[in-house]
Amino acid sequence: MYFETEDEDELTKVILKFQAAGFPLTLSKVHSLAYQFADLNNIKGFSSKSKKVGRKWAKFYLKCYPEIRVKKASNLSIARAMAANEPNVHKWFDEYEQVLKDLGINSPEQIWSGDETGVQNVPKEQLVVGATGTPANQTVSGEQGETSTILSFVNGVGLVCPPMVIHRGQCVQQYWTQNAPVGWHVAATIKGYIMKHKFHEYSFHFVCFLKTQGLLNQKHLLIIDSHKSHVYNVAFFEEMLENNIHVLAIPPHTSHIVQALDSTPFAQFKKNWQRLLLDYNFEHHGQVVGKGDFFKLLVPAWRHAMTVSRIQSGFRKMGIYPVNFEAIDKTKFTPSQVTDSKKILYIVFSIYLYIEQSCVQLLCIC
Repeated sequence: MYFETEDEDELTKVILKFQAAGFPLTLSKVHSLAYQFADLNNIKGFSSKSKKVGRKWAKFYLKCYPEIRVKKASNLSIARAMAANEPNVHKWFDEYEQVLKDLGINSPEQIWSGDETGVQNVPKEQLVVGATGTPANQTVSGEQGETSTILSFVNGVGLVCPPMVIHRGQCVQQYWTQNAPVGWHVAATIKGYIMKHKFHEYSFHFVCFLKTQGLLNQKHLLIIDSHKSHVYNVAFFEEMLENNIHVLAIPPHTSHIVQALDSTPFAQFKKNWQRLLLDYNFEHHGQVVGKGDFFKLLVPAWRHAMTVSRIQSGFRKMGIYPVNFEAIDKTKFTPSQVTDSKKILYIVFSIYLYIEQSCVQLLCIC
């Protein structure tokens, strides 16, 4: 016997429900789920010892259903999933539009997005070509890399304020600035992460940048996330208001939905950084990227990513400019549909228990 098409359709619905709920199934779990469904419906041909369907069936099944595939899952915290719900974000967009109206801002030149991202000086694991049956090891300087943070502000027309690079250390050493372009800034913190005083320090550079661009004589709106170094920073807010720069924070845990830099620009930057880091690691036989060589990699990776078209794409995809809530990818709200409701969350875990305990109610729930 074999699975009927409607059986496989039902299985596909269950798999997609798990993913939408924020609990995607591993391939092994899918094998178990399919076997249990077959067992309940007296479908023969699968091993009762392993209690899983075979790999050949799974391969054929995935080929027949291109809407699902094996992929790497990214972790999404419960807090982020709960905060990133559609009503919450929609309410923020209403407030955002009202702020723009109250300030009389109608040009993308006056709308800024501020954010930071981190990079490490040791490359990540990658797919390589090697001998069958033999492990492939990539020689690197150490198991754990050192994090550096890059902070920048960009506006809706694609103008980029020169970034601040924050390295781990007590104070900035002279050689850290080797190969740094004019206007780029280097700082140090104990762990290489952003801190209040460094975020405030960057605000001075931002004001100076606006002045050199002839933009300080008009109102600006700076959109930032709710990180404590940003919002619990009185000195920063005072500096901004003194220069007619108004600040609006996005709701906590929603930067992946509405932060313009978080999408296209930073995503491309990290890809560029990883590619150049791998080249450096290969050419220097696993030697770590020192702070003296840091800008040799950072500058091309940054400039190739922070283009006008990519920045404008980030603003457009997140609905920041043109202001458009409907531009947001609504699939990013699906995990919140589970975490917003204890009842729905209970149902999802009931499905999960079925996989382990052969609960007959699975298909009824779906």
